[in-house]
Amino acid sequence: MARIYEGTHDFSGATVIGVSTAYDAIVAASGGDYTTLGAAITAGKTNIYVRAGTYTETGDITLPSYCRVTGQAMIGTIIQMGTYLLTTGNNNNINNLAIYSSRLTHQIILGSDSVVFNNLFILNQGVNAASKQGLISDNNVARGNIYIQNCIIRPNSANLDKGNWIGLYQINAGSIQWYVTNTTLNGQGSTFECISAEMAGKYNRFTNCVWHEFGQSGSDILIVTGTYNHFVSCIFRSTNVGNISVTGAGNVFVDTFIEGTTIPLEIDGDNIHLNSVLSKGALTNASGGDGNNITGCTFNTGITLGGNNTVISGCRVGADAGGGGSTITISGGATTTVITGCLTDVAISDGGTGTVGANNEVY
Repeated sequence: MARIYEGTHDFSGATVIGVSTAYDAIVAASGGDYTTLGAAITAGKTNIYVRAGTYTETGDITLPSYCRVTGQAMIGTIIQMGTYLLTTGNNNNINNLAIYSSRLTHQIILGSDSVVFNNLFILNQGVNAASKQGLISDNNVARGNIYIQNCIIRPNSANLDKGNWIGLYQINAGSIQWYVTNTTLNGQGSTFECISAEMAGKYNRFTNCVWHEFGQSGSDILIVTGTYNHFVSCIFRSTNVGNISVTGAGNVFVDTFIEGTTIPLEIDGDNIHLNSVLSKGALTNASGGDGNNITGCTFNTGITLGGNNTVISGCRVGADAGGGGSTITISGGATTTVITGCLTDVAISDGGTGTVGANNEVY
């Protein structure tokens, strides 16, 4: 049983608070028990400390149940998987290291429920995938209670033309309760589509996350086909034309910032709630999401509504200083839209039926 002294440090580098943690194996280039993570797992170890260094794995790794892997630091402790697959087990906890891969299919597969990813840098260095592949994926099997905290998930910035990669790829509609906090998700590709996340399940929650797509015009930054997911205090960025596509019902966006006039938020699902969303782009539900509620939001380049029973209140539509041409447009197929207390660049364009408006003004 090996013991590692872990602590916090003051600016001089002296340890001021620390604890001694017991591990049953140490992975190190020298002076440890094993020289790769795979060797420690093969030997049946389940509580493993990985010292700083780069460890080139020589085969697929499947973590057993109740396995904990802790690196010395996110930057400088690298598990280089190459083309090999990492599969998690039940009640796994992976902390404080980097996982690199050059696979052309899923990089990390969730092999069971209840997995914690904390303080990780997950990088794909592969070339173009033939179809959508995930850096973390449920592999179309329902997985739940997945915690992703303080992570960076991205393809290699050198591979700008490498596509079809999805940071978080939740394929199965039965996957539930993925909790993602303080995490940066990058999608990247100029010829192929790259997506930061695609979520098909429900009851997922994203808090304090940054989504950044750069490269291909028209890529989706985020695709949400699942239901009752929450996005709280998130930032969506794109250096080109990207989309946020929400077709599932009951999804919620709160205190969210969408940077870029070329990033439309498309809410074509039912009973979607937007509260305090600040967007330099447009909001559309031209395909007809019904029962949506939009409160206290700003959309600089306009709102277009095609669904039924939509309620908009206290929103600002148009240029920051006014004087633009943006407004709320109600399409011909929309019915029973309620708009109250909104401010627009020009008068609301109402082509729907049964629209109710009150206390709306032109800037």
